[in-house]
Amino acid sequence: MSSSMRALLAGLLLVFLFPGRASADNFTIPDPFTGYDSTLRHRTGASGFTDTYTFLMPSGHDGISGDFYYANITPGASGVLRLLDSGNNLLSAWNWTPGTYNYSAFGLTAGETYKLRVRGTPIARDGWYQFHASPAPEPHEWVLLLAGLGIVVASARRRRRAVQVPASV
Repeated sequence: MSSSMRALLAGLLLVFLFPGRASADNFTIPDPFTGYDSTLRHRTGASGFTDTYTFLMPSGHDGISGDFYYANITPGASGVLRLLDSGNNLLSAWNWTPGTYNYSAFGLTAGETYKLRVRGTPIARDGWYQFHASPAPEPHEWVLLLAGLGIVVASARRRRRAVQVPASV
């Protein structure tokens, strides 16, 4: 079973085991930000919720990407998932119908503080969401990664040629 499927199943289990809430909650993603998972459940009957996740963009990265799943939530007016800078200026907004989606945003500055905000109103019995976020490497990091991979492959090929013994006649 893939790690995303295990995370989804664990999130579903948490949603049904722990009571929900409807409010505004603030969370800080630990520094250094290498990856983050969250699952939250909100009860119906409230005017809505806004959950904010604050993170510091690590050096060597210029973006964020991940996956997001939600159910039984009516998105906020400007998107269910939003990316804001430290001054609360909107950088990106994603407004999907309930389901599973991938998201990404680039052009962020290393060392700056950003916020991922989830906003909506629970409908039906309970609304809930789950997301994963990871910093995305800058383009020069990808070049270094590919160059390193090329060196490993070339080294393996060279060793294979050196080990081959000619067949006896």
